[in-house]
Amino acid sequence: MSGELREIPPVDRLLQRYGAAYADTPRPLLRTALRELTDALRLQWRATPPPAGAAKRHFEEGGFERDLAARLAQLIEPRHAAVVNATGVLLHTGLGRAPLCDGAAAALARIARYGLVEVDPDSGERGRRELFVRDLLCELTGAEEATVVNNNAAAVMLLLRGLAFGKAGIVSRGELVEIGGAFRVPEVMAQSGAAMVEVGTTNRTRAADYAAAVTPDTGLLLHVHTSNFRIVGFTEKPTFEELVAVGREKGVATAADLGSGLLRRFPQLPFHDEPVVEEAVAAGFDVVTFSGDKMLGGPQCGLLVGRKEAILKLRREPLFRALRPDKLTLAALEATLLEWRKVAPGELPTALPFYAMMGASLDALRARGHALLASAGLSAPRAAVVDSRAQVGSGSVPGREFDSVAVALAAAGGAADGLARKLRIGSPRLFTRVSDGRVWIDLRTVFPSEDASVAAALRAALA
Repeated sequence: MSGELREIPPVDRLLQRYGAAYADTPRPLLRTALRELTDALRLQWRATPPPAGAAKRHFEEGGFERDLAARLAQLIEPRHAAVVNATGVLLHTGLGRAPLCDGAAAALARIARYGLVEVDPDSGERGRRELFVRDLLCELTGAEEATVVNNNAAAVMLLLRGLAFGKAGIVSRGELVEIGGAFRVPEVMAQSGAAMVEVGTTNRTRAADYAAAVTPDTGLLLHVHTSNFRIVGFTEKPTFEELVAVGREKGVATAADLGSGLLRRFPQLPFHDEPVVEEAVAAGFDVVTFSGDKMLGGPQCGLLVGRKEAILKLRREPLFRALRPDKLTLAALEATLLEWRKVAPGELPTALPFYAMMGASLDALRARGHALLASAGLSAPRAAVVDSRAQVGSGSVPGREFDSVAVALAAAGGAADGLARKLRIGSPRLFTRVSDGRVWIDLRTVFPSEDASVAAALRAALA
């Protein structure tokens, strides 16, 4: 093995060898391709020793040249490719969370060059960057004022920095959450300059606990929605109104981080325990924060809504400029909010893909499953339409699954993981889940318009 490894030419020698053939290829790009191919070859041959003479054959009989041409083509292709989400997780963080509505996609294209972002068309003077979405957020949530930053973690950081810097922020022990990427409430509070004061216990915290902890150094009473876990059983927590009442009695600001951003309540959907933005605003919190790319159904951003004095104070923070969103985010967010504006309270905004998927009936999903199998030429025992369980994902509605329908594929020789990988790297890139030795294609998270391409992907992968 060591002899064959020594026969792999160094990159500089390969540059000399292939430089003329790829004279139109930028030198750094060619060097990158050569380095990646030779590094991969070394790893492969260390793991599986090749036969004698393998290096000579590979570099002299055209194998390496074919690999080089293919790698150069790959290196200039975008890596952020479109995929089909067949995992059954609607807000899949790894796949971009909420899929954007058609209006938001059109807005991205419309403003990609120049567009109205931070200028008043009447006066021609520079204006407030997020003014258009501010008006929509106030209308839809009932808030006096609103603003936008680049994600909800940034919104919470700005909130703490603006209202509790150098002061104490009081939070329940049961709400000291950690979200993805080890983003922990205690560490965020320390970074913001706020001193954290814990009250209550993991499972029971009362309004009186907050009231007893208030001192002249207290700057904020903070509620954090436990969006990625649930505490059940012997539990207690104050209502929004009770916490706000403590803040008003003590003359201390109150805020709620709702995370998932459910804008309205929908009795027909399994979100009964999820906090609702308009209810938190109506309760009187000074500031309510939530995500744009979860249950709102829009792009990644952090929304702050609430009382005018508090929101404008946060906008004056120097940190605000470092956290503000760009024109693409604002355009997609505005288009998303316009879809919310079109529907009456309680009516599902089905123009937003998240709610169209949530509202799809099991009968419709089963019909699509059978049609997909017929199109792919698959039948039992190789494939079947089966009952499935989907989930919201991304730390929203934790611990809750709901009914769905999937196409389950039996992999030859039990190699379900291999089949799932083959589908992920195929065309289209189809992300599934593996369970019980089968590959599951959950149709609740597949757009109906993608069914034909999914069938084609299955035909290719199972041929």
